[in-house]
Amino acid sequence: MIGTDIVAKSAPDGYSVVSVASSHVLHPSLYRQVPFNTINDFTQVVMLVRSPNLIGTSYIGGTPEQAGAFFRAEMAKWSKVAQAAGLKPE
Repeated sequence: MIGTDIVAKSAPDGYSVVSVASSHVLHPSLYRQVPFNTINDFTQVVMLVRSPNLIGTSYIGGTPEQAGAFFRAEMAKWSKVAQAAGLKPE
């Protein structure tokens, strides 16, 4: 995160480049203080790799069908986060 912060604060002259993973947009939810805005402080130049991500949670209880219904209901809430990460929610 230190290098990413340096690039975020550098002049937008095209000489400072950073390569980040798609989990980059999750920093605000994982850390109390992030020294940069993960969405607005950077401009995407090229997508080098596409990879799926998996977020684990604690056991929510119930049957697999109930868990599926829970996640489908939550998908609308989290679709903006997924899109910001460059993922296509399905």
